[in-house]
Amino acid sequence: MSRADTERLAAALALSARLARDDNPTDPARVLFELSACVPFAHGAISRWDAARGCHRTASSLGYPRPIVDAINRFLPRHPLFDDMLGRRLPQQLCTVPPRLRHGPVFDEVIVPQQYTDGLSQCLFAPDGRYVGMLNLSAAGGRVFDREDLVMVALLAADLACVVDPAAAPGPADRDPGRGIVLVVAASGAIDRPLDAPPEPAAAALVAAGDGLRAVAAEVRRRGRAADYLLIATGIVYDAHLAPARGGGVLVRARVVPPPDGLTVRELQVLGLVRDGASNTAIGRELGIRPSTVSTHLEHVLRKTGAANRTVAAVRAAEWKLRLVDRAAPPVLAGNAPAS
Repeated sequence: MSRADTERLAAALALSARLARDDNPTDPARVLFELSACVPFAHGAISRWDAARGCHRTASSLGYPRPIVDAINRFLPRHPLFDDMLGRRLPQQLCTVPPRLRHGPVFDEVIVPQQYTDGLSQCLFAPDGRYVGMLNLSAAGGRVFDREDLVMVALLAADLACVVDPAAAPGPADRDPGRGIVLVVAASGAIDRPLDAPPEPAAAALVAAGDGLRAVAAEVRRRGRAADYLLIATGIVYDAHLAPARGGGVLVRARVVPPPDGLTVRELQVLGLVRDGASNTAIGRELGIRPSTVSTHLEHVLRKTGAANRTVAAVRAAEWKLRLVDRAAPPVLAGNAPAS
């Protein structure tokens, strides 16, 4: 290894170490500047995937004119190469793109007019598999990225992802493959899903809970520590883990579970409203059922949970951190229907 390559590797390791120990939101502009010591480039940009709006937004750009980086954000994800980049999760070098694919707006409006002689693009993923953004680097003046450049970008991809991930938690990543639904409640209140998440009614119902989920996220943000909750939305029960993240966001990992203690979903809804201090009349109005039906459900709740009275049952619900995040009589999804 040449002295220059050794220095570049040292710079990459130093950048990786700094990002790993940085507990504060990282400045993307500083990261790009430090990256240039590892992978020399003419122009570079880190873009964040905005799942709420379905588009990429520039986190930081070094050298690119604004219209050019905007064009990259708009056109690269539409190019056939992008799906391959998402699948392989490795750097894509411009010089290796087959001639049959060297067409489209990203070539016609960016690469050819700017006379770039090479480029590197890398999709960025969080440790839990969420797509969070992309890195784009361009070379000019005859320079072509070499093998070491590709290795450096691949080496730093996970570290660069934390720069644009609104749910990047300080310290070691919290991996939880058992909770397959992953959402981010951003500081702005936007509720985001991964770019590559398959359509899933249970995930969509949790997103649709809106303000109810935001309120639970606000509890976690205010306390500054992770917590487990039992959530109900659209007649679905979730075991959910919420954790504070960089930038004021909250990461939500959840899975669909049956109600505890043999309760029906409707009984669990009644218990959740008892926890909130609601009367039988108020519970009936909230759920669209008669107060006498509420009394029957509550009798079942006391028997199944072993609670001596309404107050003890409310304490049990508080221990579970039970929350009705939709707070309205929900349409019922097949397979998880509450009793009437």
